[in-house]
Amino acid sequence: MRVTAFAAASALLFCAVSCTRYTASDFYGGESVDSQMLGELDDKLAETTAEKYPAVTNADGEQIFFWTKSGSVYHKSENCPRLSSSSEIKSGTHDEALAAGLERGCSVCCKGQ
Repeated sequence: MRVTAFAAASALLFCAVSCTRYTASDFYGGESVDSQMLGELDDKLAETTAEKYPAVTNADGEQIFFWTKSGSVYHKSENCPRLSSSSEIKSGTHDEALAAGLERGCSVCCKGQ
């Protein structure tokens, strides 16, 4: 799969909040980005997300997730910007999040997991 440098740079600028290691100036017009490079960029995005939204664990070492009553996804960080306007945040283990009907992680704080 080949992607133009412009498309890759546009995608990177879109996620600039959580992926600040690359900018549009890292790519040159006409340059193609191969699947290996896209994989490396995705790995770096996941690393940056993990640094920005570190996992929370309980006393037993289980990871704690957060969600709202009306939400459709779970979050690994209570500081996720997608939760910022929520007044009532619930928390629990991954199994408890699944039992609450949440089948996937947030596209912001759970990126790459």
